[in-house]
Amino acid sequence: VEGAEAGVAILAREIAESWRGSPASAGRTLAVVLPAGTGTTAYYLGKHLGILDPDSIRVYAVPCCGDGEYLKRQMARLG
Repeated sequence: VEGAEAGVAILAREIAESWRGSPASAGRTLAVVLPAGTGTTAYYLGKHLGILDPDSIRVYAVPCCGDGEYLKRQMARLG
């Protein structure tokens, strides 16, 4: 999981930079929607985008293994 966070932090930076440079970003919120098994990618992406651009980018995870409660428990373990 440690290596995953480093890679996802790079992805978050690229998403934030791209969104800030987009004409579509003016006054709008970007929704990033991810399929989630354990929720690791979604958790780290939300964490790093929350640091880089907390007001205009939101991350949503769609549980693919189990339900929303399972996903919340998995993410809580990461935090």
